[in-house]
Amino acid sequence: MLMIQTAPPDAAAIPWWVLYVLVLGATWLLFRLARSKGARVVPLGCLAFVPLWIVALLALPDGLWLLTLALAVLPLLGALVGSRWGGVAAPPLAGAPHAPRVIARIPKELMAGQPRAESVLRSRIMRARFVAGLPADTEFVARMRYVSGIGKMTPRPVDLLMGGGRLWMAPLTRDVDPFPIPARDVLRVDVWPELEGPPTLRVSWSPPAGELTAEVVLGAMANVPPHLVAAQIEAVAGVLTAAIGEEAREAEREELAAMAPIAVPPPAPGVRACRNCGETVPPGRNACPRCATPA
Repeated sequence: MLMIQTAPPDAAAIPWWVLYVLVLGATWLLFRLARSKGARVVPLGCLAFVPLWIVALLALPDGLWLLTLALAVLPLLGALVGSRWGGVAAPPLAGAPHAPRVIARIPKELMAGQPRAESVLRSRIMRARFVAGLPADTEFVARMRYVSGIGKMTPRPVDLLMGGGRLWMAPLTRDVDPFPIPARDVLRVDVWPELEGPPTLRVSWSPPAGELTAEVVLGAMANVPPHLVAAQIEAVAGVLTAAIGEEAREAEREELAAMAPIAVPPPAPGVRACRNCGETVPPGRNACPRCATPA
């Protein structure tokens, strides 16, 4: 007997799993974009509503109109949530000086096991750091394992940041605020060999109050490949030393530019001054006694 199998009248034109793959993919993509780009992605969520709503109508029965509407709105909600909870904590202040991107000076092959600078600066913890006083021009250097040297802070992972003319040690938790070290007060950044284990990074400075020199000891993170530990610590030390020196030179140039020029009093009547060195030329002489320049 010939059997002709026909589809029921309410059969869906598109398989249901296609709809859910599209909805989940669009929601996740818009959420990630909104976290990095901000509220500019929300219009994309509005544009995604129409095609997803059409696909939902083709994949779901007519009676499930509430589910159809909810699935079409999910990407828009993902964009809104991402823009609200994103890691873009604070825009740079208008006219604020921007520090050089010191992380770009370290070769990528030496930064294995380190987080990307963009992901750190857009992370949620940066909001708390900015509230605690971190400057808006902050740049990420590296993530290190803090050992000792800052008050009662216990050993933990910290981010090394440069901003506002200071070196900042920022823990990954909110129980301790970022700790600043004025760049101009840093005495040295050294790589110290250890008797057992990899070398450590030591930052020594003199507090502004004139106390004894303080020191912070740091080490490599556990996820850094063992054969790169020493090279990575040396590269971070070189970056910090160069950035600190540049900050100090820039501050000195600003101080020199702000100094009032020294006013040279005019020579007394009848007294001639050398146009080359300013030495007084005695009466009756036609040349400077210092540089022999004709008067």
